[in-house]
Formats: sequence, structure tokens, C-alpha cells
Amino acid sequence: MCYPLILPQNSVWIDRQVRDKLPKTATKSHVSGSNACVRTPSPVKIRLGEQSILIPETECIMKPTRLNRFHWTCLTLLLWAIAMAANGIPAGQTVAQQPTVSDNKVAETGEKPAETRTQDGPTFKKAVKIGMVQIAGTLEEKFRTLKELGFDGVELDSPSELTPEEVLAAIQATGLPVHGVVDSVHWNSTLSDPDPAVRAKGLEALKTAIRDAHAFGASSVLLVPAVCNDSVNYEQAWERSIEQIRLALPLAEELQIDILLENVWNNFLATPQETARYIDEIGHPRVGAYYDVGNSLQFAPPLEWIETLGPRIKKLDIKDYDLELAKKEGGHAGFRADLLEGSCDWPAITEELRSSGFSGWGTAEIRGGDRDRLAEIARRMDRIFATDQPRSNDKKPQEGASSNAGTPGKPRG
Repeated sequence: MCYPLILPQNSVWIDRQVRDKLPKTATKSHVSGSNACVRTPSPVKIRLGEQSILIPETECIMKPTRLNRFHWTCLTLLLWAIAMAANGIPAGQTVAQQPTVSDNKVAETGEKPAETRTQDGPTFKKAVKIGMVQIAGTLEEKFRTLKELGFDGVELDSPSELTPEEVLAAIQATGLPVHGVVDSVHWNSTLSDPDPAVRAKGLEALKTAIRDAHAFGASSVLLVPAVCNDSVNYEQAWERSIEQIRLALPLAEELQIDILLENVWNNFLATPQETARYIDEIGHPRVGAYYDVGNSLQFAPPLEWIETLGPRIKKLDIKDYDLELAKKEGGHAGFRADLLEGSCDWPAITEELRSSGFSGWGTAEIRGGDRDRLAEIARRMDRIFATDQPRSNDKKPQEGASSNAGTPGKPRG
């Protein structure tokens, strides 16, 4: 027989196979020996083989010690019964027989679910920058609109006038997470500036962004690490910015926030090889790449960027770029291409990302607008993340310029 088990209030027993399937963004694990406590502040859907299972909202999921296979079978059955009840599934009917929310959405609207799982590949989560949400209303109302349109999250700016209380209230009311923040002063108070006072200001802003990211429940800060110009040469930008980033790393490590470096048009780290070398010189697991697909096309093919950076890529900025238009009207004209209408070969790009093991957030950084425009962006992002979708036009994808191409002077990113 199964021995009776005393469970903490609002908790369920779960085995390691299930625990390891829980998404890192929705859980927090405290491990001591072979015991583990995993908090799930909201219901979490996971997959076991060919079936889906919904873990209900719980305060604590515990893995007990010294239980034999028979006990684990009993516990697994208990978990299964709880999950069935949470889904309203009668006894004897499997989860696989029940239509999911995503299935119903597809049946009713023809739209794909927000979180897109490619065939044999990882999950991509789609988001937008908050500045793209050009609708009237409070932060909560903007979050709610994004949630209704199927976005998985949003990225905020920091430092900003938003308070943690305001942001957390919007998250709580809508269920839309803030997955990251963008350092809002990295173009002006650069970490490579000749003036130590300006660098100190930039460092303090970076630390503020790290603290805000932690307060919002986010996982990263997007950073433009340096800018080369008439006052700052490449070597100076390299040495000064690395020095400042290293000063922020103790705080980033303490709060478990990644510092992710975006490839932009800043006359610095214009090739994937240099970007990889820079990240490797810092040599800290909290520092990685925030790969911007559209920004990279002018300097090297996206597939070269992805292959070279590999696991250094932690998040993506999603935008397109038209090389033909850039040749005709100048470099920045290429950014006028909407998603799926430029030179990016998205099926090949997502395939390479899948091969590299990437899984996570892709955030649009393009022209925003009202609700209709945001809905269109969501549809296009779903098509990008679904590898079986054809390109929206008949342009042939182009290979991009040589890695040695010069960088336009006007910033982008």
C-alpha cells in the first residue's frame, strides 16, 4: 500500500522528472541534498512525452528522500490526480484527449498560440519593447492589451519613472511578465566615455537597471557596452567598457540578473568573432549576447553570427532589414522593411538557432503602434517562429555584407 504522506498546505509531491520540466522563468528552486522546493506562483504547463500536464498554482513542490520506485509510483499518481482535477478532466480520461486553450484559440481564430514550439525544436517566447505600445492608458492597460494579443511578455526601460510597485501591480493584474529591461542611458552615458564621471554615471545606471530587473522579476539587462567615435578609439572602448561591466558583476551575480550585450551600429563589436572574443574576455556566466538579427545583416550573415556566438546568445531582438533598399537609399533605409519583408531568411535563422540549442525570448524592436498594429506584429512573429511558414514575399534572402564592412556612423539599436 501507499504510505500516507503529509503535504504542506497548497503543495503537491512531484518527482525530479517533472520538476526538471518546469520552466526556469516560472519557478525558483531551493535544493538541499536530495530535497528540493520549487515555487510555482502561477499554473505551469509542461510536457511529458507526448502528453501535456498542468501543474496548479502551488506554494511548494517537494521532492522527498529515500522513496523506492513503488512510492514514487504512488506519488506520481497523486500528482496526476491533482493535475486532472485542476484541468477539470474526469477520471479515466487522459490529458491528451482534452482540447487545450491553444487548441481552442486556433479553432476559433485561426491564430497560433503565443508561445510557439517548432517541430523538434525549442520554445520561442515573443515580446515587444514597451515603447512600441502606443495606446492610451495606464501601464496595466498596456500590459492587458499585450496579453490579449498573445504576447508572452514585455521589456521595459531602466532607469525610468516607473516604480516597482506600479510594474508589479500591472504584472499581478494581467499575468504578463517583464522578461527584461533595457539600459536607458547606455547611448549617452557610455561605459567607454573619456570622462571618468560619465563612465561612473553609466555604471550607476547599469546597476539601477539590474536592481529594477530583479524587482520586476526579470532575468536580464540589455546593454550597449561602448561607442567608438572621434573621442574614443576601439582599444579604449574595449578596455574601459570591460572594466565598468566587471564592476557591475558582483551585483548582477547577487541578484541573478544577466547582462546581455546587443550588437548595434556603434562602430564596436561589428563582427560575431569580435563579439565572441569580448564576451569571453569578460569570462563571466552572467554576461552574454542579446543578438539583434536585423542589426547584424549589414556586417555578416545571421547564420554566421549564430554559429559563432552559439550558447553565448541568451535573448533575441527581432527585426528585419532590406539590403537592396539600403544599397539604394542608404544604410538606415533598410530598417524600413517590416518583419518577413526584408532580406532575413527567417526559416534558416530559426533552424540555426534551434541547432545551437537556443530557447527563450525574442523581442520585437520595430515600429510599434495601436492595437491593430501590435496584433499584426504578433501574427508576423508567430510566422517567424514557426519554421514551416513560407516567406511573405518573393525576395531572395541575401547573404549579408562582408564581416569587414564599415559601420555607419548613426547609432542603431
